[in-house]
Amino acid sequence: MRTLLVVGVWILIGSSLLAQCPVTDFASPSLACSGQNIYVQNLTVGAASYEWDFCSGDLALTPSASIAASSNLLFRTRSMRVAHDSNSNLWYGFTIDQANSPYKLIRFNFGNSLSNDPSVVDLGNPSNVLNSAFDLQLHKEGSNWYGLVANTGTNSLLLLSFGTDLGSTPIVQNLGSFGVLDTPDGIFLAVENGMLSVFITNGGSVSEIVKLTFGSSILNAPTISSFPVAGGSALRGIAMIRECDRWFGLVISYGNGKVFWLDFSNGLSQSPQSGEITFFTSYNFPTNIALGLDGSEYFAFIQSALGEQYRLSFGSSIIDKAGTGQNLGNFGISNENSALELVKVKSDWFGFSIDLTNRKLVRQTFPAMCDASTAISTGQNPSQLSFAASGTKKISLTGISSDGAISSQSKAITISPSIAPDIAFTSANVCANNNVNFTAQNTSGNITSYAWSFGDTNTSPLTNPSNIYATGGTYTVALQVTATNGCINIAKSDVAIYDQPIADFALPSASPFCTNQNYVFTNQSTFDPASSPTWEWLLNGTLVSSTQNLAQAFATSTAQEIRLKAKIPGCENEIIKNVNTVLPGPLTNFSFASDCQDSPVAFTNTTSGTITSYLWTFGDGNTSSSTNASNTYADIGSYNV
Repeated sequence: MRTLLVVGVWILIGSSLLAQCPVTDFASPSLACSGQNIYVQNLTVGAASYEWDFCSGDLALTPSASIAASSNLLFRTRSMRVAHDSNSNLWYGFTIDQANSPYKLIRFNFGNSLSNDPSVVDLGNPSNVLNSAFDLQLHKEGSNWYGLVANTGTNSLLLLSFGTDLGSTPIVQNLGSFGVLDTPDGIFLAVENGMLSVFITNGGSVSEIVKLTFGSSILNAPTISSFPVAGGSALRGIAMIRECDRWFGLVISYGNGKVFWLDFSNGLSQSPQSGEITFFTSYNFPTNIALGLDGSEYFAFIQSALGEQYRLSFGSSIIDKAGTGQNLGNFGISNENSALELVKVKSDWFGFSIDLTNRKLVRQTFPAMCDASTAISTGQNPSQLSFAASGTKKISLTGISSDGAISSQSKAITISPSIAPDIAFTSANVCANNNVNFTAQNTSGNITSYAWSFGDTNTSPLTNPSNIYATGGTYTVALQVTATNGCINIAKSDVAIYDQPIADFALPSASPFCTNQNYVFTNQSTFDPASSPTWEWLLNGTLVSSTQNLAQAFATSTAQEIRLKAKIPGCENEIIKNVNTVLPGPLTNFSFASDCQDSPVAFTNTTSGTITSYLWTFGDGNTSSSTNASNTYADIGSYNV
């Protein structure tokens, strides 16, 4: 069949109830050598997502402080908030100068890492509504960024709208006092099942917390409620955290130097129980607070207005309101401070405060020095990890239910200074009931024994063994080796094994078979789809094709042998079928002249052989039985003749 192009000329003119807690657990070795491949097994029940931290334990350490930025803009800045803008992959910090007018919104541009020293940007007083603002919080909804500001001087709440870029200057809207804000100081945003609740501390004459329920969007008009904090005085900073299906908060009582707990045991829709933290009470003008879950341990950090910082360590539960406290000092910075922010980036924690005496942004880092081959993972069962240095390491897993309930578990592993032998392996062949060959790979040269487990109950002590799998499937192969120093190492890999393909094909239904005629031999082999077999078609012993189906003409009028081989690494199968009688057939050919629309196209028959009849099909619906033929095409286009 040929394609005839008939041409012409054209001119074109132109979207709550308490959740069920996961039961988080995992298995891991308690001892290992440096560089040893370690495999952890997730045993958690009831979680929809997972957060692994292979270098947890930072917050139990004493941080070091350094100056990240200096600016005269940092005059009376009481709070600082940090956020990662995933739209731009940049980090930003925000604070507000609370001094007398002109009040200023200040932004820190960290770039792509909180380890960078930021530039300090004066955003002025957008809409001229900032007035002695104490605290702010940031919130991302969809792709848009917002902020809420406790505007202390005018007893109001401000809404900042940044659009999709935290690096822009926000539009500011005054949401008013809602009739209940009285010297609002601290603010915290809690999101549960997609519903936003905002908690604001009233620092005036009445010790209470105002709750604004915005529902599914920060742009909704909130419902308003409040609850007292008995014994509090001049409330300031507030922070909340979730343990299992339960929210728990801490609030600063600046007026009498106390810290109070808030226990939302019946959910955020109900007023919490409250009381004083009594296991540590030695605060000196506490003003701000941050909470963190590090591994499976809860911590609170409290900033004193006189520079000191305190750490409360609650252990594996914060809702039991028990723990220990410690005065960490002022890190040699100054005796005047108020802001405090705590941020986790992968496995690393950063703290930020502001030295008001010297007008400097202070960055705190925790000396964890993670030496794990991978610091974090969100996989249910993460791939192998190893530790490069000796010491006691803490592996932590947090399980999170589909409703947001969380549960954490931590386990210690001791890493020996002895070096584990390097080990890996490769495999060749993938066919069941045939040898699959394994080769160990090691460069240290100090291995004394090999222990293979092929995933089908078969084992071997050989260096480079073979295994025969009875059926196809995916098998987890493990190789454990022991070195001369007593250290072991393990390599694991999933190996896919496939059943042998069975070759088969269908002969064309032609009668008789003739030379010079293309015939299609349809592949009917059975095989595991993922095995991706290769094909060999042989005609009379000669390889003629590697396609799945064969299109082939016979050149001679003799008996023909057609052979099909189906091959996967490690095995092959073949079938032979014969065509015993082949008759001489015509060798069809023709030529044509002229290819214009509405003009006859003449076709000249140049076929050879003994002919009894002809049938032309011109591709436009017309046919002819003449020896030579002519056809007129009404439309331009390509036609198969």
